[in-house]
Formats: sequence, structure tokens, C-alpha cells
Amino acid sequence: MKKMILFICFSVLVACSSPKEEPLNSIKKDEVKEVTVYKMISFYEVSEEQPFIFEEKDDIDTFLHAVDSAKREPGVVDMADPEYKFKIGKKYYFLWIHEKSGTIMNTSDTNTIYSLTKESAEKLFLLLQ
Repeated sequence: MKKMILFICFSVLVACSSPKEEPLNSIKKDEVKEVTVYKMISFYEVSEEQPFIFEEKDDIDTFLHAVDSAKREPGVVDMADPEYKFKIGKKYYFLWIHEKSGTIMNTSDTNTIYSLTKESAEKLFLLLQ
């Protein structure tokens, strides 16, 4: 009987627990000295144009906030080629940006997208114009 109860308790614990999802951005703000943004031709090809390098604290904070506040979208995705790729610390993200909306994707997980808030999309759009 004790084995049966232990088995049931263990089964419930396993069924109710889910793997802890790693945050999209686990970078500490004080570690970031710049954000580098590359124009992209495709998922695998960076444009030959010079990258944008943002070193101002407000600009770096804009990128960090955009990543931190992005909302994970359900399901597996198949996306068009990204417009940009940016680097924060040691992490890279693809970026699709429009005046009022935007999407990012961690380059190490190309099956998941994250929607930017309207505020973050507007700020990033202005920075990249």
C-alpha cells in the first residue's frame, strides 16, 4: 500500500512539474557595453554593410527592454528571412521590425518567436532608421 501511495505521489509530481524555461534574455544590464546590429540578406547571410553599433546607455536599455518584455508565441514557426540580427553580450537574436510591431528570435532556437510590445517595436524602429 505504501508503495502504491508513493508511486501515485511521484506520478502527480512528475505530471505537474514542467521543465523550467530559460528566459529569452539572461544577460545582466551592467555587463552590456554595446549592441551590434547587422543587416541580413537571409538567415545565413549577413549584408556587407557596416553594422550599427549602439553604445549609449539609453539605446542599450531599449534593446534589453525589448528582449525582456517580448512575449513568447505558441507553436513552431516558419519565418521569412530576418531583416536584422543583433548581438547583446554573447547572445544573438534575429529581428523583424515595423513601425508598430516587431518579432525577435533567439538564433539558438529558430523554432520559437517572441512578439515585441508596441512601445519596444516603435523605439527599435526609430533607432534603426
